[in-house]
Amino acid sequence: MSGKSFGLLTYPMSHNLGDEIQSIAARRFLPRVDRLVDRDALDTDPGRDVALILNGWFLQRPRHWPPHPRFAPLITSFHLDAKRSRRAPWRHSAAERLLRPGGVAYLKRHGPIGARDPATLAMLHAHGIESYHSGCLTLTLQRDDARPRDGGIVACDLAPDTLAALCRRVSQPVTITTHIDTATIGPQHRFAAAQSLLNTYARAEVVVTSRLHCLLPCLALGTPVLFVTSHPHQPRLEPAMRLGHACTDRDFIAGRDGYDLAAPPPNPTAFTEFRDLLIERCASAPQLAD
Repeated sequence: MSGKSFGLLTYPMSHNLGDEIQSIAARRFLPRVDRLVDRDALDTDPGRDVALILNGWFLQRPRHWPPHPRFAPLITSFHLDAKRSRRAPWRHSAAERLLRPGGVAYLKRHGPIGARDPATLAMLHAHGIESYHSGCLTLTLQRDDARPRDGGIVACDLAPDTLAALCRRVSQPVTITTHIDTATIGPQHRFAAAQSLLNTYARAEVVVTSRLHCLLPCLALGTPVLFVTSHPHQPRLEPAMRLGHACTDRDFIAGRDGYDLAAPPPNPTAFTEFRDLLIERCASAPQLAD
């Protein structure tokens, strides 16, 4: 074993298992996991040099950016949150705070940066940061081909009216899942809960979801999936609207989506361009080599 230490992001402040799903995707590219690293405390001295992948949504606590210099990051599938709080609209957004001079200098030192979505890419380019459109690391998830696809229809975090419309359109029972989990505590337990969700999606015959990190894993796992949203123009959802079958909740409820739940069409394959790029970037990153 080398003297290198490898870290994996955890999310003590988050109730959304989509975060853990993104870390499960990152874990594949680490030689091993020596320690868990709190995404929202990255400025804390880890005590030794730690290589890790910084992917996902940044940041719940922007005051903890940039990370401590003992972290050696590959920054990819990086999403900057540009929304200001409705409760305190005078406060700067997380993106504005991360892109202050110190944060920009950090990103420039560790570029090129893989931007998860075009909006993040535009913000990075506007600050002169070398970057590229990477898509999301969950597009690299792998399915065990020996696993049977006998899980029927799965509905993930659908609004009540949308779920009712789905149940009217199908004759078999619908398995209901959610990514919001306030009960499971501790990173290992939350990783197990996230893996259980991925196992459910891998076995499903078709999934209908409003969650980005259900749609993108389903594309990677080859599970037929329909993305239903009431916010089709939200920048962070742009990949969902372009890479998979998608519609608005109004169209789904009205039966105008054109998606055959009884014989789901194959997923589009445009995501494979992002998948292949991410695999190549992660596999060749010198900081991730043992």
